[in-house]
Amino acid sequence: MTEPQTLTELVAEHVGRGRPMTFRAFEDRAVDPDSGYKPSRTTLHKISQGLPVMLSPELVRAVAAGLGIPEGRAQAAAALQYAGYRGIPVGNGVAVAGPDADGEGGLPKSQAFVDRWEAEEAERDDQ
Repeated sequence: MTEPQTLTELVAEHVGRGRPMTFRAFEDRAVDPDSGYKPSRTTLHKISQGLPVMLSPELVRAVAAGLGIPEGRAQAAAALQYAGYRGIPVGNGVAVAGPDADGEGGLPKSQAFVDRWEAEEAERDDQ
């Protein structure tokens, strides 16, 4: 499992001098494919600087589209940056675990829950 990243870190990885795209290209591509929502330049700049923003599913999907990354990766990054939760990939999305969900950093117990849930889903699909 790779180290979790925040939205700011994802933007820094993809946007800017020496990166795959310019900020202008990111801004142009950042459109939620479901609703057509396009965040303002100011909102995207705040994300790139690690400043607080009003999160919404539309914003997270727009950032994912702008960066060309899976929506689940952007969801996990937003959860980490703005709520302090770590994402666990589940299907096409993520489940999140708080830092103290099990007294040991949150992930082992949460991962066990997700593993059981996926096993039960697979068993239902086989029936």
